[in-house]
Amino acid sequence: PAPASATSLMEVIRVKDKTLRGRMIGKGGATAQAMQKETKCRLQFEDLPAGQGFAVRITGPDRPAVDKAVAAVNKILEEHGRSAETSKQHLIANQIAAMHQQSQPQLRPSVLQSPALMQQQLMQQQDAMKHQLMQQQEALKMKMMQNDALMQQRMQQSAMIAA
Repeated sequence: PAPASATSLMEVIRVKDKTLRGRMIGKGGATAQAMQKETKCRLQFEDLPAGQGFAVRITGPDRPAVDKAVAAVNKILEEHGRSAETSKQHLIANQIAAMHQQSQPQLRPSVLQSPALMQQQLMQQQDAMKHQLMQQQEALKMKMMQNDALMQQRMQQSAMIAA
């Protein structure tokens, strides 16, 4: 199986029925190992909070390998009469990757699909927005100070004229 790295692609499939986890892993892990060997992807099974089932995290070296692993997982789910629910995280990752691929073709979308990198990127955007907001607040303070100074100047002029 491909080790998870910064250049790996990742997809997460959520499965509501926890009883299917055993079928996906197989006796002694045989089914999961066979899928990993066949697809060159790493499959990780994670329990979700109570009542939400489990997640299959698929990490692979490229899009065809990950697609093949997703198809293998979905095939097992379909064979047992259950459908997989693709996670919101996966959909968002693909949207971000597509946007960045269009605007910056030198970046690999696989790098952008890592949740840790997505979180880092969102934090950087948040920091940039905070910085921009602070700059706007500072500019507003400066304008208010200028208005106050101008108002004091006019009041002094009015007092001088009245005297």
